[in-house]
Amino acid sequence: MSGQKLPTPVKGVVEQDVNEGMLLLRETGEYLLLNKMGARIWRELNSTDSLSELVTKLSTILNAPEPGELKKQASQFIEKIVDAGFVEERF
Repeated sequence: MSGQKLPTPVKGVVEQDVNEGMLLLRETGEYLLLNKMGARIWRELNSTDSLSELVTKLSTILNAPEPGELKKQASQFIEKIVDAGFVEERF
């Protein structure tokens, strides 16, 4: 995934900030509760092209894991939201 474009959120996803991070709700009624790091990744999807660029942006966050671990966590999170149908391929 590091060389590929990141997916983009599908249309119609409603975002709501909550104490734990963010709640995402689709028109289908499906939802995801994101922790604070997941919420940060979600916010960056529209303005970030690649996984490498995302890791660079996220690494500036206080208490972020080391880059290798951060890349692994970000990849796993993106796979999760792809599988759940909250994002789609960017063209």
